[in-house]
Amino acid sequence: MLARQILNNLDLFELASAMYSLCEETGQIDRHSTPRRGGVIAVGVVNQDGEGITFVSTSFGEPGLKFGRYALNAAEKINRLFGRRQEGNDECAASMSADDTLGTFGGCIAFSEGILSECYISISGAPPEIDEALAFVIGERLGFKTPEYANEHIASARELLRGLILG
Repeated sequence: MLARQILNNLDLFELASAMYSLCEETGQIDRHSTPRRGGVIAVGVVNQDGEGITFVSTSFGEPGLKFGRYALNAAEKINRLFGRRQEGNDECAASMSADDTLGTFGGCIAFSEGILSECYISISGAPPEIDEALAFVIGERLGFKTPEYANEHIASARELLRGLILG
């Protein structure tokens, strides 16, 4: 499945709503914080030669003035996870190589798309563990082979993203 087709099959309103609800449910939103009403989702599909990625991204919801930072973060997560896997690491999530001191965060999952390809789904806009749970459930809903991965927010994300896939 091509990267653009993946994004075209997602209800981005549903994604924004799920992000907000997860942040609220986990106490990430209070009267002193900026509401998490949107962000950027990026999809990268490894080219058949394995040497590069077809990459697309789009904003969803209302990312506000942070849209540029969210876009950079979503791309960085895919680039870092792809690079580490190219080096032979078997990491499936950007959180496995995240380092707050370097400004790198979790929020991206690598999926098997078939025999010849991998797909990366990256989200930026919420705390990294929520971004990553949402990315995991999106890949799951798209029918990708899911990696072994644990995140306490996955069950809630599954409930919230019931209507994620269009058509």
